[in-house]
Amino acid sequence: MTQTEIFEAADRIEARGERPTLDAVRAELGGGSFRDISAGMRKWRARRKQADAEAGAPPAPVAQQAARFARQVWGAAVEEASERQSAERAAAEKRQAEALAQAEAERDEAASLADRLAASLEEARAQCAQLERDLERARQKTATKEGELREARAQFTALLDRIGGGADA
Repeated sequence: MTQTEIFEAADRIEARGERPTLDAVRAELGGGSFRDISAGMRKWRARRKQADAEAGAPPAPVAQQAARFARQVWGAAVEEASERQSAERAAAEKRQAEALAQAEAERDEAASLADRLAASLEEARAQCAQLERDLERARQKTATKEGELREARAQFTALLDRIGGGADA
């Protein structure tokens, strides 16, 4: 395997967005000596570094300033995200508290309704018991009156028989 083949394999791997490691290059080539591939990769990396420098890599002070700026931007983004998260959490907690308060109010209302219904049911039961007692008294009076009526009929019939019997005689 040639140095050119190693360079081309590393370029193909990098073009796919992967990191050209010794294993990756060896797999791309379908085999080879790690010693040979390692030597070729050192040269490939050196060429890449030189090409990057020649392509206009920024001077160190510029790169440092850019890194500082990137950290500031990142810090501001993190702070903004944190503030938004806090606001969203507070809004969610407020909605949850409102929902809980609403649920408690509805529970209290349901309990009050249940108490009123229980009282109405107890009152209806008491009225029903009173009506049953009244009905029983009415039945007893009716039975007594029916007995009195039978006795009066019997007396009436006996009286008619005496009157009728005396008129026939």
